[in-house]
Amino acid sequence: MDGINTLAFSGWAQPHDALQSLLPHAQFVDYAPYSSVYAIKEILPQLDVDLVVGWSLGGIIARQLIQRGVLQAKALVMIAAPYQYVRDETVQDAMPQETFEQFYANYRDDTQRTIKRFHGLLVKGDSRMRDILGALGHHPSVEQVERWLLWMDFLQRYSAEHEDYSMLPPTLLIHGKQDVVVPYAQSEMMHQKLSQSQLMGLEDAAHVPHLHDTKRVKDAIAAFYQEVAQ
Repeated sequence: MDGINTLAFSGWAQPHDALQSLLPHAQFVDYAPYSSVYAIKEILPQLDVDLVVGWSLGGIIARQLIQRGVLQAKALVMIAAPYQYVRDETVQDAMPQETFEQFYANYRDDTQRTIKRFHGLLVKGDSRMRDILGALGHHPSVEQVERWLLWMDFLQRYSAEHEDYSMLPPTLLIHGKQDVVVPYAQSEMMHQKLSQSQLMGLEDAAHVPHLHDTKRVKDAIAAFYQEVAQ
């Protein structure tokens, strides 16, 4: 991916450069201190890039920046990104409201224990879960509770029902089929909404497919970009 101008957005409560092993030459956007997608505009290094990559929450942020004309890109990659994180009457394959509220309270009141359990959920069902869990480790950013609670508020109120996806460039969706944090069905829903998209499912991977098989994911992104950017 060297030579491709890439912006990357990490997942909730993760280091902003958590995609370093996948995208070593990318510019990593530290959105955690900001309270909204629009506010992130202040720190974007540039508004016209070749490739935008977002993992999990970072995938929603990446696509909203493009949808709203803040960013322009030749291609978009979303890794295990929610179509809509919290369940409602229109999206059933999502986290129940009561489960979300309980996790919210647990994270606020017992941060370290909750993040440890959350890391376990990130790798649950992954055939390489022990190796990946070691790679995730601990990062001080998870202790910045108020910052990450703001983004949990964003996830709670986010609805995909009235979104306009027509501005999105060709998009590659990468998702582990064993994901219990964001069900694989969410990427299937996103795939159906997009006129220019490809869906790549990893059979034995969970919520971190880029750590499950970094080379395969990296090669898939490079091949996709080469195909759509010509």
